[in-house]
Amino acid sequence: MNLLFTATTPADLAKVTWLIHDCFFDLDAARHAEGEGTFEIAFGRGKERVGWFGWTSTTKPARYDCVLSVSRVRAVKIEDEARIGIYDLNSVSFVSDDSAVVIEANIPLTITLAVEDIHVRVFTQNAPHTNEGGLSWYTEDQELREALEAWTT
Repeated sequence: MNLLFTATTPADLAKVTWLIHDCFFDLDAARHAEGEGTFEIAFGRGKERVGWFGWTSTTKPARYDCVLSVSRVRAVKIEDEARIGIYDLNSVSFVSDDSAVVIEANIPLTITLAVEDIHVRVFTQNAPHTNEGGLSWYTEDQELREALEAWTT
């Protein structure tokens, strides 16, 4: 795996959200290594298809080639109302009052990670791309755009 981006501030977590927003993950495959203080989830981008009457849907990714890794985790709390297993990411944020990194899906799921401080990394096996698998190219952040463009040169 190749390190793509490291977030150490709440503002950096907005960049993480840009990278993996709407990417899919399997909650059952999430890994919490208590002894190491890490929590990891693999992500992938599904393929959009157009069905009857013009409705669109997104299929499960063929591969999960990106990993969101949170370090210095003290505790994990998962609120899974939907209980469907496969989710797509809405946001990654920080709640300073609780010193927690919060991962929210578009379908009701919230993962709250009590942390010592913010240390979130995004890894990828391949270059980011917008088709099936991989990360999103869309961002207006110059620093992040430069990191993404480095993959193509």
